[in-house]
Amino acid sequence: MGIISSDQPRPGLRHPPADAGAGAGADRDCPASCLLRITAIIDSRTNASTACCDTDDVHNASKIQITFVIADPPQVSYFCAYCTGSIFTEKPTIVHTEGNLALLYTSVSKPNCYGLDRYAFYVYHANGGSGGGPSLNILPQPSGRRIVERSQIGLLPGPGGTRDYHVAALLNASGSGPLHYELYVFSSKTRAWTVKKPVLVLNEQQQRQAGEFRHITAKVITVGGDYGTMGFVDHSRGILFCNVLQGDCPHLHYVPLPTPLHHSRLDPHDAWRVSDIAVDTKGGRIRFLEMCPREKTHGWRAVTWSRNAANYHEGWRQDCDLLPSQLLSGDLPEQLPLPRESCWDNRGRPPPLTTRDIERMYTEFPTLSLHEDNTMYLMISRHIGARNWWVIAVDTANMTLQDVAYYRPESRLIFRHSKISNHLNMGASPAARKRPGVEALESSRKKKFILSMVDDMVSSSVGQQEQHQDAGTIKGAQYGDDMDLDMTTLLIEH
Repeated sequence: MGIISSDQPRPGLRHPPADAGAGAGADRDCPASCLLRITAIIDSRTNASTACCDTDDVHNASKIQITFVIADPPQVSYFCAYCTGSIFTEKPTIVHTEGNLALLYTSVSKPNCYGLDRYAFYVYHANGGSGGGPSLNILPQPSGRRIVERSQIGLLPGPGGTRDYHVAALLNASGSGPLHYELYVFSSKTRAWTVKKPVLVLNEQQQRQAGEFRHITAKVITVGGDYGTMGFVDHSRGILFCNVLQGDCPHLHYVPLPTPLHHSRLDPHDAWRVSDIAVDTKGGRIRFLEMCPREKTHGWRAVTWSRNAANYHEGWRQDCDLLPSQLLSGDLPEQLPLPRESCWDNRGRPPPLTTRDIERMYTEFPTLSLHEDNTMYLMISRHIGARNWWVIAVDTANMTLQDVAYYRPESRLIFRHSKISNHLNMGASPAARKRPGVEALESSRKKKFILSMVDDMVSSSVGQQEQHQDAGTIKGAQYGDDMDLDMTTLLIEH
């Protein structure tokens, strides 16, 4: 493992201030859903969303602190992580969010004790603490098998807004072929794991092709319902739906994804970069978005489908087929917004971008909005290796550009949609409000950082792309022009 320090000062790196929501909390709500950066900013800031817990180091007390900072999309929200008594040997990562829950993954170690890293999952509950405040708890591992694959595990909130929840992981059965699985289900009420033997149910056509069946889960979605339906998504092939709370041998129902836009199925480790899937809980539908970064004649192309979440036999319905040329007929500004001069780095002003340029842009990481059914977000740049990126919000019903945010990250910025923002309070920090049961790890700016670490080399290809990301510039519209915070200043102050 390489040494992980705090986020280093970089020209042009901006984030919303730590107390951005404090002044706004009384007169405005957080967005119903947000675009959440999946790797942490190593920082000790606090607000009302801050939660702490002990690590699994029982001999040397270590604590981890998590704080969320929320922005309106297409601005990117983020979370801060801070550790005392140990150091991070891998940056904390958001694995899955659902409702008021977030599942995180990280590893910690005592200083100078390399090779003794303690990898663990943590569950953040926005309303799970005393008095309805946030809580953070380490997730124990099941006996007999350690869960390390982050893409195969997800959250299932309890019914009716209760504090109870389940965590489910669908894994290939040890020593068996691709058609045999084990389902691990954790209950927050019993604090114990249950191992189930799900049965894969295939229709006649799928049975004839059973010898070619492959499924590599890259994302977990939560449908919910009485039996706790969850979907384990292979972005290049299909979805395995499972009622995780139904009996000891629940059925796995396989639903193929729509015919791909690409001439051949992408590798599962690449397909997530050009597709997204989400659950419309109000409409009871599964929504799927796929795009081609470049079409030979039309630039990029994005297509959305949907299907009934409760009917595995119903097919996909195409809802939208969008070409960038269709966006140019609306009443759009001549030039897309750029950061203020105070946000420019020492390499000069970022290049201007006109709406006419959108058609020729390189596009990836399409993301569906979770609270606006006809809105999707796209990351665009002039070419694949560009330093300047824009996140655009597109209204697919009216074929119009809704909003845009500019970023200049040092490396790829990766985010996911999340409804955790709808359950968070961005008010004053718990320490300032003296809320019982929650203690901030850093109450004085005079304390030194326990500088945690950034490991640029990670084991999995998905993790590699996630860990290389850095947050770029966030527009300060909702925070005020004078409230942009340079991370350089932040680190010096500490």
